[in-house]
This record gives sequence, structure tokens and C-alpha cells, in this order.
Amino acid sequence: MPLQLVIQGGPTLNLTDASLTREMGSPVRWHFIADLAHEGHGDPRVADLARVLLGGAVNVQVIRNPEGIVVCPGAKIVGVSRAGHGDEGRVDWHGYVGRLDVTAEGTRPTPSAVNPFSPRRRVLRARNMKVLVDQFRHIAEPVMGVKNELQNLTFPDGQKTTIIQDGMSDWSFFGHILDQARFMARNADWLPLSLFGGVDEGAGTAGKWVVTPGIKTPYARWNEIEPRTINFVEANDGPERFQFGSIDGGSRVPAFPSARFPTVGISRPWRTFGEASWHQWRNLDLPRFTTKGDMIWQIHDRISLSEQDDIGWETVVYAAPPEAQMIGPFTPRSLSPWIGIGEVSETDPKGPWIRVKLAGFEDGDASLADVRLSTPFSGTDGKKGLHFVPEQRTRVEVCWTGRFDSSVVLVGNTRWEPADFSSPSVFLEATHTAQYEDINVKKAGEITVDSNLSVTVKKSTSVKSQQPLKIHADNADLKMTGGIVYTGRGL
Repeated sequence: MPLQLVIQGGPTLNLTDASLTREMGSPVRWHFIADLAHEGHGDPRVADLARVLLGGAVNVQVIRNPEGIVVCPGAKIVGVSRAGHGDEGRVDWHGYVGRLDVTAEGTRPTPSAVNPFSPRRRVLRARNMKVLVDQFRHIAEPVMGVKNELQNLTFPDGQKTTIIQDGMSDWSFFGHILDQARFMARNADWLPLSLFGGVDEGAGTAGKWVVTPGIKTPYARWNEIEPRTINFVEANDGPERFQFGSIDGGSRVPAFPSARFPTVGISRPWRTFGEASWHQWRNLDLPRFTTKGDMIWQIHDRISLSEQDDIGWETVVYAAPPEAQMIGPFTPRSLSPWIGIGEVSETDPKGPWIRVKLAGFEDGDASLADVRLSTPFSGTDGKKGLHFVPEQRTRVEVCWTGRFDSSVVLVGNTRWEPADFSSPSVFLEATHTAQYEDINVKKAGEITVDSNLSVTVKKSTSVKSQQPLKIHADNADLKMTGGIVYTGRGL
């Protein structure tokens, strides 16, 4: 009753071992050991496998025949090696060319029209962090508790929030989103966030990346410790054994200044294999918890075939101390301030927003940014001072700090043609409004007006001169109605 590796479009290989590793911060990983029955390099299946691997992505399944028990429901081959060149901890069969080690992963972004690993230039809109994350469902899906927490991370600009994704792939930008959640939520008990490869077929996470807290605390607050607790039964799972090791932490804490943490593996080397029990077990998403409440960050299973064709099943669950923070597969990155050029597409004469079509961005709304006006001076309440709104179809420069809770801000218009007047000059084409308190001009030179000048004063006018006042006009016409004219010479 063989354990068989079914290779899509290629040969079927008999296996001696199939190992499954689920780990926070990592994809679902499989490791298969194929026995080529001592035919070694002369086995024609090796040539078939080589041809298939060079033809494109290769999916595999592992089936226990003749019962048809699905051991591995599906994964993508990421590596093949001969004996003696494998991973740490693997049993090496040096010189035995009949052994092939096949590694595969069962986690990837959901296929979409856009390659998740290709750089993009687009504008994203969202009123809170959950709405933003929902736009990346093809990358990863948060657990329900995380969705509820993200709902509370609102952006100050509301519907005007503009987030720039420029030169980053959807995959990389999603990692940037997780960093921004840490900036905005600061010391929230559900941070940091980690990704892991989902396996739960019933919940729809199998094959997908899932976002979850990298620590135990929020699961206790969400009352999810007990439902996620693993209870081994000695009658079916055999006696308990212990293994020891260490893990690399994503952040340093005082108790563990080297950023490494001990981990304890609780081993059950002689579990009873059955189709129902294996199916239920391999569908458990992380994290899990021991009966003592320790968070399980990794589960390793090994299915092996004995010479009598009996199935052996060994499980090791690895728990971490509470100080350990599980993050990954993204590494934290610093903020990336951004500056760009665009064309004004919508304006409001009172502001404070204009809409700008960014040059070189994706078509449609993905190129439109809501930009906050800036001014050298806004008065005492932000509503006064200098107020100039760029005209439609003019080019502007805009900038952004890179923080999701900050606005994209106008730097100013950019000149692409010579000005009508030489510098320094002011040329306002439209009627403008001004209001001043008292004005004290220290000095004014000669003022020349090259056009007609009309001055209308709707209320009383008072002109005082402490020195002689001279008014010269060619062909003057002075009209006054009522009142008295004082010349200082008497009547």
C-alpha cells in the first residue's frame, strides 16, 4: 500500500516520508522523500521530472493508496535535490542516488489579473485600515479579531484619505500596511501582526496567507484560547516527549537582549494514523495553544512508511515564551516620503482640497489623489491669510510623508513655460478678494499704472497727508455733490 507523490503532468513517485510544517511567519512547507527503487540515475522518471520542472510551475499531491487517503491536498514544488544535500536535521543517505528530496509550498497569493510581485503606481482610498486591507484580499486575509481591530484604525482625512503605492508590488506594499498598523495603533495588545500559511479547507484559508497577531494576549481577550487548545489523548497519540531549541525574535526585549528565544517542542512520536484524524489535524490553522496556555507557533508532522507498508505519524508542536513576538515573512521597513507631479483636475475656490491626476499612474481613479492645499500663512484660525488655489489643468508638485494618517499636501504650481512678466512679478488673472487691518507702509516708490484705473469706495473715504498734497491731471473733471470743500484760504 504505497505512499505516492502525484506530480501534475509528470511521473508518480513512491515515497518513504512526507513532512508538513506549519509555522507563523512562513508558508505551509512540505518535504517529500522519494524512493526510486535503487535504479538511481537510470530511472526514466528522473528525466520525466526534469522535463516537467523546466516547463513551469508544478503542483503535487500525496495519496495513500489503495484507500485513496489524501495526505497532501496540494502544493507547488520549489526545490528538488539528491541525497546528502538537504535541510538541517534531515537523515542523509550519502551515495544513494535512488533518493530524491522534493520540497514544496502550499501558500501563495490568490491569482488575480495583476501579478502580486510586479511594481505598481496607483492611488488607494480608504476611510480606515480595514477598508484598505480589504483591497489586498488577493494577498492575505486577516482573522476576524484582527479585522475588528483594523476597523477602529480610522484615517483623519476620512473619505479624502489618499495613500500612494508607487514602485512597490502588492506583496511588498501589504507588508508596508502591517508596519503602518504598528505606527498608528502604537502599543495595542494585538500587535505585532504576522502572516502564516492557512490550511483550513472548511474556513476557506487553505492555500492562502492569513494575518494574525504574533502574540497570545489578544486571543485571551477575544476568548479564543480554549477553542484553539490542542488536547492530545495518550490512547491515540502515544506518550509525550520533549524537544528543545531556539527561535529568532523579530524585536528585542529586555529579558532576551539577543533577540533569540527558547522554544519547547512537545513531541508525540507514535500517533495513530487515520484518514479522519489526519484530515482534521492538517486543517488546523495557527496559532494554537497547549493545555497550559502556551502559544504554539509551529507544528511539524512526519508521515513515514515502514518496510511493512505501515504508516507512522509523528507530531511535534513548538511553543514559545510570552515575550516572543512572531512576525514575518515581512521585515519592518522605514517610512518612505514621496513627492510627485500631477495635473489639477478638480478645484474648490475655498479649498481646502483639490484633486490631482498623478503623472504615470494607473488609469482611472487609481491616478487621482485628493491633495490638501498649503499656504505660507493661514491666519489665526486657519481660514484667513494667503489663499491661492491652483487653476484646473495646471501642473502641480505634491508631497506625502508616507504615513497613512497624514495628508498628501500641495507644494505648489510648477512652471513649464516662461512667465509673461520677468521676476519679480505678480499676475492675477481673476478678480481677487482682500481684507486688511491697518497697513503701515514704510516706503513706497513711484507707482505707475499702464492702464485705466478705476477706484470705487462703497463707504466713507478719508485721505490725510502730513506733507503737501499734489494732484496733477491733464483735462481734469472733478465732480462732487453736497458737502463743503475747505481750501485753507477762506471763502
